[in-house]
Amino acid sequence: MISQPLPSHDQAHEYLRKARESGRLSHAYLLVGAPGTGKTRLCLDFARTLFCENGARGGCDCRQCRSIEHGNHPGVTEYGPPEGKKIIDIDTIREVSERSHYRRDHTFIAIIEGAERMSNPAMNAILKTLEEPAGDFIIMLTAASTGNLLPTVVSRCHRLYLGSGCEAGLAEDEAGPLLEKLILEGWGSGDPSGIISEMIPEAENDRERVQRILGLLLDWSRSGMEEAEVSVLDTLSAFQEDILELRRALDGNVQADLIMEQALKRARPVGGLLSPSNIR
Repeated sequence: MISQPLPSHDQAHEYLRKARESGRLSHAYLLVGAPGTGKTRLCLDFARTLFCENGARGGCDCRQCRSIEHGNHPGVTEYGPPEGKKIIDIDTIREVSERSHYRRDHTFIAIIEGAERMSNPAMNAILKTLEEPAGDFIIMLTAASTGNLLPTVVSRCHRLYLGSGCEAGLAEDEAGPLLEKLILEGWGSGDPSGIISEMIPEAENDRERVQRILGLLLDWSRSGMEEAEVSVLDTLSAFQEDILELRRALDGNVQADLIMEQALKRARPVGGLLSPSNIR
């Protein structure tokens, strides 16, 4: 399934709006972003948009929207670990699967928060539901990353990447210099992974480092768009699509060093348009 990673809430809202208006809503979405990026908030706003009596984007203060906000709407249910537990178990996912087969006269949205906390049996159970979707049932999973999810689960969802500040997890005064080092030294280096290891030594592995560098490159290009001339906006947009495509490939277990090599190659034409100091 083609994934749809998007860099911000505005773009995510716009994508979902167009999908709804064109009748092309997916049966499954995976929202990926660090804690605090508002993944569940986006799910609830999307639900309010669907059920809102006034058709307001993100909802309003109508009866339907208030019901969703208060957690008692019959068409929206949030799921997570059972009380007192840290793992989303198979019984929770079985409940989701059973709900998908109910007869109803309206769309039902199941929000699974922290999907990376699903046990392996739970992930296998949700996979069956994703493979046999009901037309009026939408599953929205949220996760801090896709690393702990089964690749088959990830591949069956449309992915929306949400960012807040510097996606690489770096302070503002660190991001610019590190990006400059990457641009100036990484392009000509035969071993960019060595430079990346120096840049982000606390990461657990090369895959995590590359994921964070891709986020850094995205933030760099997004910040630059605010002040860039109109003539280069298409180039920057194309670069962001390239980096998001590389993110998908990284999720699909392509070797991290190959991903980084391609990222540096695609960043080179953009380097003359923006300064690393655009990161903030």
